[in-house]
Amino acid sequence: MNRFDLPWRFLTKWAFWLPIYSLAVAAIAVWVTGHLWPDLSDEKTTPTAVFRNVALIVGALVALPFAYWRAQTADKQVDVATRQVIVAERQADVASQQADIAKRQFEANRKEQARGRLQRALDMLNLPGIGNSPARANALHELRYLVRDDPDFGIEAIEAVTSFMVKMPVDEEHDLGELTLARMSAEYIASKIEESGKIEAESCRRIRVDVDHAIQAVMDKFDAAGIDSRSPPAR
Repeated sequence: MNRFDLPWRFLTKWAFWLPIYSLAVAAIAVWVTGHLWPDLSDEKTTPTAVFRNVALIVGALVALPFAYWRAQTADKQVDVATRQVIVAERQADVASQQADIAKRQFEANRKEQARGRLQRALDMLNLPGIGNSPARANALHELRYLVRDDPDFGIEAIEAVTSFMVKMPVDEEHDLGELTLARMSAEYIASKIEESGKIEAESCRRIRVDVDHAIQAVMDKFDAAGIDSRSPPAR
């Protein structure tokens, strides 16, 4: 049932009061007519004017309850509309909160996945031996892709790469391919850190200094071992 339809209890109430109100209106009409009836003998007052006045009074009495009912209905409609607006606003707030929660959850999941990528790359980068050279190369590539996707991991990635370069064994089995890739990775990661704007200029300058120091340290080790650091040795 429509909320604006009159419920049965309202009909019952009006069914009780309507006859009483009708009798009251009729009594008032009779009283007004009787009170104004002597004016009919006045030559200045026409019967039409008297009956018109009586009709106006009776009409006003009849229209009064309907006017009151219409005002009550309008108030109820305004109240319902106001409640609907409040409910809509609350629903919008709930939807906004749910969207924020989903966004934070997505960001947390993304960070967790990126953290896992970083850890796997670090594990592969620390694998020893010539047989694990492809794994170390893949680790260097993964660190570059990780920082490209999320510069927040740039500091950890650059520290891992520079540490790898400094600790890298210097012998002919570890040719300059790994060093070249490590150097390119370090320079790429440093540039991504600078582009992100999340680190102050002084910190970026120190990162560049650390990268140059790591490259020079490895070059010095190759030179001390008598290995030409300017070109990879033939395998």
